[in-house]
Amino acid sequence: MSRRKYMLLLLGFLMLFIVVIYPMLRLQGVELTRPQGDAFTLLPEQDSKRGTAFKELRVTVSMEPSEFFSLQQASRIFSESHSNVYITLDNVPTIESYEHFKNDARLGEAADVMLVDNNWVSEFAALGFLKPTDALLTGETLIDQMSGLLQPLKWNGYVWGVPKDADPLVLVWSSRLLKEAGFDHPPEDWAAFLEVTSTIAALEGPEYGETKWISFDASDVRQWMIWMSALNGRPSDPKAPEALAGERLERLRFVNDAAGRIGDWNLLDDENELVSALEAGRLLSAVVPWSIASGMTGSSDSLLVLGEHTQKNPLWTNGRSFVISSRTGVEEEARAWIESVTNVHNQGLFYEDYGKLPARKSLYNGNLSDVPPKWLQYRLEEELDTKTDLLWAQLYWNYSAAWRQWREGQLAEEDFIRVWNEQTAKTPN
Repeated sequence: MSRRKYMLLLLGFLMLFIVVIYPMLRLQGVELTRPQGDAFTLLPEQDSKRGTAFKELRVTVSMEPSEFFSLQQASRIFSESHSNVYITLDNVPTIESYEHFKNDARLGEAADVMLVDNNWVSEFAALGFLKPTDALLTGETLIDQMSGLLQPLKWNGYVWGVPKDADPLVLVWSSRLLKEAGFDHPPEDWAAFLEVTSTIAALEGPEYGETKWISFDASDVRQWMIWMSALNGRPSDPKAPEALAGERLERLRFVNDAAGRIGDWNLLDDENELVSALEAGRLLSAVVPWSIASGMTGSSDSLLVLGEHTQKNPLWTNGRSFVISSRTGVEEEARAWIESVTNVHNQGLFYEDYGKLPARKSLYNGNLSDVPPKWLQYRLEEELDTKTDLLWAQLYWNYSAAWRQWREGQLAEEDFIRVWNEQTAKTPN
């Protein structure tokens, strides 16, 4: 066969492959994973008959890998009915998420859709990073939202996010330890806490000499803020910390002096160990998300109990919402995607799988296998008199940095007190 005929035959085979075989191999919603990061891409099939062009929708979230997988599945369902949308999902580490989202927005590189902490939304909106989402919250959808989760998303007459879920942080106590020390309920103030710890320490048995009073994770200042507010003996908002002075300073020094009695379990890495310590009576108390606490509280033989202050104090809802970047070029697609992944069906699935509380009220009317207690539902519905300040997130991260440095031994006690009180002075009354 001549070289010319051979080349013509090869060219004909390539054309046959491109025109006939290749389209058969391409499947709508092909999954691609970037090896260097936690990302997921859906590649839509272009509608050649209509000439529909691809539209890229970038979504960035911060969640556990198992949750991220479920979000991928929800996004895949959306893709089936939006064949012209090219979806990229990225998952960033939680500890870096605030700075990551803020820096990307400043540089004009923010994703079209982001999943953020509710407490960041008003600041991001004021900085011009977001588009209002009022169009997604109308009629029955608006009525069906938990008011306490929607409130932080309001600023300047608009709503700037769509609630996804909440995983409230609560202070839990070892029922076993309290009973062994002769107490029928957790301490409600600082004096009662000292009475409980001194009583346990005086019990016979070597195990009581090693009991941890509280566990604090150096990477999560919220645990310290919630513990401090819970022992004030009066209703206190943990998100509005007070200066370290008087009795509050005494609590700080108690933690410093009783270093051997303070645990340092990290919920991300040591969740099972922390729960085991609470169950076995090796740990008196800890601040944990409701998704962890719910499995061990609420029944007559529960391993953990909640103090009355948990039901009375303003709740740290730990809510998350989807927001839309002000620079997006695919706002219509972004709205449609958010509407799809936050619908009642998907919120119910996420609750059943991960225990995070839905933002939709209708799900609490017998549509969940394990309905949360009424007091918790009430807290999620409650609109607080104190609104989240626009500078709150930045102040929080300043608190967090000082807390981490102190717990890791990089900041002396007096310097920690000074930095904490400086931040407290900046908080509006």
